[in-house]
Amino acid sequence: MRFLASLLKTLPIIRDQNGRPYIVMRGAGNAYAIPVNGRQAKRVIRELAAAQDHKLGRYELDDIVQGLEEHAESLGTVRKVWSRVAPSGDGIEIDCGDENHTHVHILPGHVEVVMKNSGVLFFRTPISQPMAIPAATGNLKLLDKYLNMSPIDAILLVAWLSFTLA
Repeated sequence: MRFLASLLKTLPIIRDQNGRPYIVMRGAGNAYAIPVNGRQAKRVIRELAAAQDHKLGRYELDDIVQGLEEHAESLGTVRKVWSRVAPSGDGIEIDCGDENHTHVHILPGHVEVVMKNSGVLFFRTPISQPMAIPAATGNLKLLDKYLNMSPIDAILLVAWLSFTLA
């Protein structure tokens, strides 16, 4: 199992707050977590094996995944891993679901788009879809043509939305 030993040196393996094992992936954007026994992790393991001219059979791949899971259980490294929304300081952080793993950090009175170096780890389920990234500025008047209501009712709707989101 020399390949497993090299994987343990290459891939950062953690456990989440519930004891589930994850691989921490780093790319162009923010770091993210993928479950050790998921399809994406198996694809990463196969790609790393192919880069070392090592072809993995199904049973060997299962043994490697089991070895990674056992390694995660023996580790003291525990990090919180979230799905889509996480508490962050005085606010929350939201995973936009895009390919760069962009986060939106929402604080009272301030919204910030975090493209790199977020301290929050997210994982995505297979059904996760990308969300729109907030614009730097907005214009609520653009909604008027889509609303079938009087101007006063439109103002009340915006007030209600603002109250709800606050």
